[in-house]
Amino acid sequence: MKRSSCIVLIFLFLTLMSFAQQDAVDNHYLSFGEEDYISVSPGESVSINHNIPEEILQKNPSIGFFDSDLTFGINNILKSSMIFNSNGNTLFYAPTDEGIYNVCIYVDNEMISECITFEVAVHELHTKVNLNKDQVNVGELVSVSFEDTPGNEYDWIGVYKHDADHFDFYTYAYLYGEKEGTIELYMPEEVGKYQLRLFEDDSYTMIAQSETFEVIAATQEETDESTDVSQYNTTLEIETDAVFPDELITVNYYNAPGYETDWIGIYEIGDTDGYIIDWLYTDGAENGSIDFYAPYEPGNYVFRFFPNDTFDIIAESDPFAVLDVETTNPEDSDEKVMVRKSVFCEAVEEDLPVNEKIDFTYSDDYCYLWLELGAFKGSHEGIWEWYYPDGELYDSVYLDIPSAYERGLESFDSLSLWSWIPIKDEPEKQAGIWQVHFYIDDELVLAKQFMIKETQSLKRPVIEKTDKTIQIGELSLTVPVNAEWFEDIEYEDSYYINLEPEREFGPLVGIDFSTEEVLYEEGEAYRYQSDYLQFEGWDYISYDEEYDLTDRIIDLKITDQYDSYGNMIYIFFVCTEDEYEAWKDKFVKILDSVRIIE
Repeated sequence: MKRSSCIVLIFLFLTLMSFAQQDAVDNHYLSFGEEDYISVSPGESVSINHNIPEEILQKNPSIGFFDSDLTFGINNILKSSMIFNSNGNTLFYAPTDEGIYNVCIYVDNEMISECITFEVAVHELHTKVNLNKDQVNVGELVSVSFEDTPGNEYDWIGVYKHDADHFDFYTYAYLYGEKEGTIELYMPEEVGKYQLRLFEDDSYTMIAQSETFEVIAATQEETDESTDVSQYNTTLEIETDAVFPDELITVNYYNAPGYETDWIGIYEIGDTDGYIIDWLYTDGAENGSIDFYAPYEPGNYVFRFFPNDTFDIIAESDPFAVLDVETTNPEDSDEKVMVRKSVFCEAVEEDLPVNEKIDFTYSDDYCYLWLELGAFKGSHEGIWEWYYPDGELYDSVYLDIPSAYERGLESFDSLSLWSWIPIKDEPEKQAGIWQVHFYIDDELVLAKQFMIKETQSLKRPVIEKTDKTIQIGELSLTVPVNAEWFEDIEYEDSYYINLEPEREFGPLVGIDFSTEEVLYEEGEAYRYQSDYLQFEGWDYISYDEEYDLTDRIIDLKITDQYDSYGNMIYIFFVCTEDEYEAWKDKFVKILDSVRIIE
């Protein structure tokens, strides 16, 4: 999970273990699997197994590694982690400096295990890429082998004419971190001499090339075996003629041949079935539909149907356009948005207000202000400001209002928004006439009043605000009134709430939105069920050597809940181990307040 630089997450070892009694004869607690010694590249992950007696685990041992040229001492430990289980496996990253390093288990300044040793060295690569054929047919799908690559995510192989420069490739494929294996590539449609070239990490730094091979025309015998397309009555239909990049588009097919390897491909209009944008098998169905993601590049495209793993076109759809977001999503800087309707109510269900009223009492759970905006296209910022009867600001709620284009629409006819404050059993909220101001793009567009009535037995409360509600993305939560939140400048969709901003290392809540699974197993399982949401994750301790702090970290995901962009929602809490007892109930209260605003 993404973290601010103020939080040092030690992705080192999640277990390791125990320290032997003085009269024990076996303190070989560590291993690299079946190996006693390994050699790794700088920064490469190192996996360590451990198995220690339970009685040693009770003494809170740690694991660490140090330069083998130095004697053991806690000041020489380069990285370390506390041990929580008697046996298990730990993954950490090797140093960037070459050398020999010892791994051991220790308590305080005493080493209590035999060391195991690993080497960090730059390993010379013998990268190869090979076709294993001297001749291939035009348009043929062939298998390409590769070995001993650097293993970067975007190492890639391209098909080139033998005399072309590196920028003039015919087609290419990424290796996605694989160091050896095979990929399949389509050969050019033009006969001639070609070669394969392998490049490092999305660059034009070539690290291997194949022998030259020849692309030849198909023989007459192969041509005679091509499919007689006239025997089929297959048709393709699409449900829209324009989409945005990466938007889902459905293609329906009818009267297909029914082979398991019938397939449908997306092609750019005018391409003579040479370069496939994307493709999928029909799995033998004669009638059906398939969802594709639209190409990223704006342009005009068609679907084509091919039977039985051939390149014989037997059907083609009407064309569809992939729109250019930059030209179809203008900045509507002068666009004015009206509030068509506004009501106070007790709740909102299915985007509509429930139990409209303007008089509330301390027995009501919440007061909502529900709004209906008029037609608009562009993105805007909305702000609700809630004011006490004495005119003091109670809370501000911010909302990024999406553009119609972000939702795949030409414009919004209307849009429902709402904000709320809790009332029930909160006498610190003054009885009297409250005001709510609503701004769009810093312009006041609505001012509205409601009443909180004081019951006969309730004395006028002392005004002492203790918390406030904030909204980050589509997540709202209640935090201490002095808390401050800020966005991580290094990571998109990552935010931090400093619960005690006056302190340098105060408790912290983090919010992350991600389409990827970024919750890793560390420490003890932690689950919590509020009245609205379920949270699950891990509770663990992490030591920060740089600041000499031992942090308690609770790392959670909101279970089976996503924001409107399909992101999973993560929330984590960090405080010093000494403060955890004082903060654990407050953190649970924060979890109880979490809501997903759709």
